[in-house]
Amino acid sequence: RRAAHRFPWAERLWATGPLLEQASAWPVATYRAARLAAHAGDDLLDLCCGLGADSLALAAYAPVTSCDRSPLSLALTAANARAMAPRYPVTPRLTSLPEEAPAAPCAW
Repeated sequence: RRAAHRFPWAERLWATGPLLEQASAWPVATYRAARLAAHAGDDLLDLCCGLGADSLALAAYAPVTSCDRSPLSLALTAANARAMAPRYPVTPRLTSLPEEAPAAPCAW
């Protein structure tokens, strides 16, 4: 219920209270994704992905690697990607940042 004003697909959203509070609202995530994708290469990187809202928005434009140090965040990102079925894949990756971040032409 708390997500309904931030996500038009809130009924399918997997989240915790704290991650929901930190997540980009869907209109903001899609706006930023469109701007970022215009300058991106073939792969995108979402650092500190949380529940994956930005990852899902970015996946409309290119494959996304979603990085976080929290296994729970990555599980929620994966569940949300399955629920939303974006155009391109979202691949969760457990990593400590910035030391272990994968190389990518564009990161958010």
